Amino acid sequence: MLEEDYTIFIHLRDSQNNTVVNADHQPYHGLVLTTSWPIGKTIKETVRLTVPYDLSSGAYDIIIGMYSLETLERLPVIDATGGDEIILEQITLN
Repeated sequence: MLEEDYTIFIHLRDSQNNTVVNADHQPYHGLVLTTSWPIGKTIKETVRLTVPYDLSSGAYDIIIGMYSLETLERLPVIDATGGDEIILEQITLN
């Protein structure tokens, strides 16, 4: 199990890497803390991003990751880039 309760961040970023939508939150509205997550179990959650009606057309990345609310330090991601966030999807708004 994780030793600390982490916050999930979901960002929508434009082509200049500016965050235009931010949906930081505790998993399941704080009802299922990360310290209770069993090792090896997949945890699923549905999150709705509200996109401003006046957002410019173009390509946007949906980014996800986790961080400590106390220190703001992000958890590392184990992937090809070795960073601290994952690009879930790129979408195009028209």
